[in-house]
Amino acid sequence: MTHTSTEQPEALRLAELIETGNRRSGDSAIAAELRRLHARVQVLEAAQAQRAPLDAYSLRAIFKKLNANHDEEGWNFGDLVREVEAYHGITQEKQG
Repeated sequence: MTHTSTEQPEALRLAELIETGNRRSGDSAIAAELRRLHARVQVLEAAQAQRAPLDAYSLRAIFKKLNANHDEEGWNFGDLVREVEAYHGITQEKQG
């Protein structure tokens, strides 16, 4: 949801509605989770805003690094993806 600085984010508005409305079993847990998720989104959005975009010079440096660190078989697309993810601070955990 897009909102201005004076509007309450939707997740927080819903959490407040749950907490102030008719009480049902689990409402407090739902509201707490909405608040936790909203806080996590805020942290991730702030971190993303601080990252520099991947420009042509940075991409060129990544290609040079790949070329310098691989043997005659070269590098593959997975290597490139990992380098770009590392540049942006993205970590991928293996799914079991």
